[in-house]
Amino acid sequence: MHVWTYPSWFVREREPIKYQTYPAYALKAVAFKPIPHKESHDAAEAARRAGYAQCFPISMANEIAIGGESDQIQLFSTYKRTVIATYLLPPSTMVTCLHWSPDLKYLAAGGYNSNEHKGVIRVWEVQTGVEACTYWQHPQTVNALAWSPDSTRIASGSDDTTVQVWDVRTGDRTLTYRGHTHPVTAVCWDKPHHYSEYCFPSEQILSGSRDHTVQAWHSRTGRRKFTHRHHQAVASVCWNGNYISSGSEDGTIDLYIGSLSLLWNILYSLIYGKER
Repeated sequence: MHVWTYPSWFVREREPIKYQTYPAYALKAVAFKPIPHKESHDAAEAARRAGYAQCFPISMANEIAIGGESDQIQLFSTYKRTVIATYLLPPSTMVTCLHWSPDLKYLAAGGYNSNEHKGVIRVWEVQTGVEACTYWQHPQTVNALAWSPDSTRIASGSDDTTVQVWDVRTGDRTLTYRGHTHPVTAVCWDKPHHYSEYCFPSEQILSGSRDHTVQAWHSRTGRRKFTHRHHQAVASVCWNGNYISSGSEDGTIDLYIGSLSLLWNILYSLIYGKER
């Protein structure tokens, strides 16, 4: 694994940090630990005061979770340049995806267990390394994970063509979305919408699949909001509350409005006291 500085003008002449897993194994998933926005903003402000007038808020995270063809997740510190924590998975598990919870208290890893012949997701408490939950409800490989904004639920996409929404605290599945016809490759949870003094918690999930579609749907009802189609399989999706971007194997990245119904949802919520 190599870690390098970007953009290059911010820290010049910096050689990549090189880390070789031991024992050596193929890496399949890497996830930077995010930092609270205020800390990122403060770092950007300090850079501006130092003369970097065009500097924008950036992530100054220094911990990376890595996993792959091994039964463990290693937490690597770019400051100390060494592994600072190890999280164990069920034996014979290949990790395909990693995701930090928004509150940074949990780390989730998904993949496939060849002993059980099914997909598996394990969640740990980051500070203690204690297993919080292990989820076995996918019959095939888990490809993508997304946390709810309140860090209580996970949406997991799989080769079994479903996205399952489940409670991390209990391990209970709350919804199975079956809108796709081919393996699900990407999942993203929308962020809460803020309007004046009101905050509307997001219940919208975005999922991409090898069936060439991106679909947005409600996390509690499964009701589909819209479908966007690519010419080939969808590889990644991102939703920032206002816009959606999706990348495809057809070599394109599509950017489109993801909040056409936001105004209507706001009005509906103000009138009826709940989200439409």
